[in-house]
Amino acid sequence: MALSPTELQEEAVQQLRQLAQSPGWALYAVRLRSLSRSRSKAKADALRSERMNEAMRMQGEQDGLELAVEELSRYVKRLGSGEAHLSSDSGLNQEGLNG
Repeated sequence: MALSPTELQEEAVQQLRQLAQSPGWALYAVRLRSLSRSRSKAKADALRSERMNEAMRMQGEQDGLELAVEELSRYVKRLGSGEAHLSSDSGLNQEGLNG
């Protein structure tokens, strides 16, 4: 029996929650935070040397890394509350979750 879109979404939330609690995700998040700190230091060096374009690029990279760390928990909350829905290109379907 095929899962309904609501059931698929609930299953996706469960799977993403498991991912967020996994040691692998924790290791990856630590790595992203480390990269973010190094970008912050590089940005400070660029600003001190008046290399504004480089500083702006470093800030963008730092913002992206911080977003990557935070996005999983935000997405799980949004999916769970119904604010967000699975997209058709998410790769999640009956076979993707159970196959």
